[in-house]
Amino acid sequence: MKTIIINTGKQTLLDDDTYNYANQWKWYEVSGYARREYRIFNKTYRVALHHVVLGIVGEATGTLEVDHVNGNRLDNRKENLRIVHKAENQRNAGLRSDNTSGYKGVTLDKQTGHWKAQCYRRNKRIHIGSFNTAKEAALAYNKVASKEFGVYARLNKIN
Repeated sequence: MKTIIINTGKQTLLDDDTYNYANQWKWYEVSGYARREYRIFNKTYRVALHHVVLGIVGEATGTLEVDHVNGNRLDNRKENLRIVHKAENQRNAGLRSDNTSGYKGVTLDKQTGHWKAQCYRRNKRIHIGSFNTAKEAALAYNKVASKEFGVYARLNKIN
């Protein structure tokens, strides 16, 4: 495993066999990903490092995306990358920036004061239950998400 320092001073991880190829360019962090820009005939193109590693640069992927298994967008080792459908990638997403519970799939019901656990399957909300604590709701979410989403589930870390 080798690393490349990007413009923010952070490191992106690469396998030894892709390091020499990727290290010939300067990489920038954009939305947490390592990317670069290049110009051909006055047209600017952008490419993500994880696409370069998987060899899908310039390929139309349609509804397919590259997922970082461990959630670290700067870990571009082949073992951490997989091609998935958009819905599978969203299941493996981390906490949203507007999350207030600290847990994925857990929200406070302000009317009752209870914590609700829920997830989405095929654009339909699945109500898991109502709980006295956020931790109980997170545990319930983890159980359902593991069953519903399998290896694509991003589970809550319970303290």
